[in-house]
Amino acid sequence: VVSDIPGARDLIVPSGEKSTGILVEPRNPEAIAVAIETLAANPEMMKRMASNARQHISENFRLDGYVAYFDSILKSVIEQRNG
Repeated sequence: VVSDIPGARDLIVPSGEKSTGILVEPRNPEAIAVAIETLAANPEMMKRMASNARQHISENFRLDGYVAYFDSILKSVIEQRNG
């Protein structure tokens, strides 16, 4: 269960068979409670989302990917400065 705010929303695939969690409106405790109740009442859904989330994180948020991304940005900045 994640508030639909920048950064946090990137971790969630909100719908479909590959759903990784539930996005809720920010600053809405009632929506959070409903989402938690939904998962508590549906353990198979929660188990599927947890499995999907592990896979999503390991495929899309790997350290080597971030290192390569920032490496390319820094190289681009250096190239622009050097001309």
